[in-house]
Amino acid sequence: MAGRVEWTELEGGEAETVLANLLYSEQPLATRVRPSRGDFGLDVLVPGTREPGTFDDYQIKKYARTLTAAQKREVEKSFRQALIGLIRREVPLADWYLVMPVDPTIDNMLDWFSDMPDDVIAAMCLDQKLALTESEKQEIRAWRSSPGRIIKWEGRPFCETMAGKYPFVIDYYLHGGEGRLRAAVAGMTAILNRDVTLPRPEGSETAALVTPAQLTAHLSKLFEVLDTDPHYRYEFSFDLEPPAIVRQKDLVAATQQTQLDGRTLTFRVYRRFAEAEHERPIPFKLRFAADDAGFDSEAVANWRKYGTPLTAPAEVEIDLPGGLGTPLTGQLVEVSLESAGQTYQARLRIRKLDGSAGKPILFSITVKRGPDGTGVWESGSDESGYLTIDTKTDLETNSGTWGFRLL
Repeated sequence: MAGRVEWTELEGGEAETVLANLLYSEQPLATRVRPSRGDFGLDVLVPGTREPGTFDDYQIKKYARTLTAAQKREVEKSFRQALIGLIRREVPLADWYLVMPVDPTIDNMLDWFSDMPDDVIAAMCLDQKLALTESEKQEIRAWRSSPGRIIKWEGRPFCETMAGKYPFVIDYYLHGGEGRLRAAVAGMTAILNRDVTLPRPEGSETAALVTPAQLTAHLSKLFEVLDTDPHYRYEFSFDLEPPAIVRQKDLVAATQQTQLDGRTLTFRVYRRFAEAEHERPIPFKLRFAADDAGFDSEAVANWRKYGTPLTAPAEVEIDLPGGLGTPLTGQLVEVSLESAGQTYQARLRIRKLDGSAGKPILFSITVKRGPDGTGVWESGSDESGYLTIDTKTDLETNSGTWGFRLL
């Protein structure tokens, strides 16, 4: 799987997508500014290392040949817009990088790019339509003259280095790696369900007995293929009892398939970088099976209004990374839904009938809302864990219930 890319053969959108995903692999905390009237020419923002709280802007351009005059004007426009964002939207801009798979010629570097920042700033100060104030001009000049300020052209060597470091990005987008990833997941499932590659005793419908050590090399090879997804990482396990699925850092999805003998195949999907779900979204459709005997309409209503946890039979169509959604499509499955929440600390007192109050009790309370946005559910416990609180507030009727329980 080679990392070398024929940049001149790529279409504009193709080149920018590849370069952006290479940057995400290099800088997992990077975020992309979606094109809009208010994006101020910003492209991929990376948290600044020299100045906490600031962002380096990596301006990606598709150009792979010597720049034309029109292309230079586009670069100048992007730089100008970034400076406008700095002064008029308080964008905490640190350093500015121009990323494109073409190296500057001597003329372009000495006669254009080296002077470009100061030429753009000078033009901005004279632009009557832009009408910079004196304080804005001073802010731009202070940014430009800040010690260690970097304004750099990252050309083909930079792009080639990233392509060589993260060849799975190139393979996925340009060399059919997405298809191979889906095939690997299907192969993994087939092997663990019934490994047709293992020798079978004559006349037997089951695989021969093997030790875990004999499967190690085979599973390791499959994992190597799974680890070529540029957006997500995968973890899998085959367990005698279904393992609990709990929230973890960067975990975006998990699937479980229970076999006839009770064993469970679990896949967990983790994002590689902050922009993974934008670069490779995970769309899904959910239809509750209201006619199924296990369907609880009251539990569904509480989930929709308050965000209380729900487990219910449903039909799911989901396009998970790596083809993991395929086994669910068109089948009746059990889905577990849980709303995200925010936790806060609260001190509550018990007031007696005589008007006196007891000592304050510190509670840790989590607030959740349902997808309808018409209710709030708050639940938690005190420091001992023995006293719990559960409240539901109906935002449509401005009414609700409070409940305490001693475990």
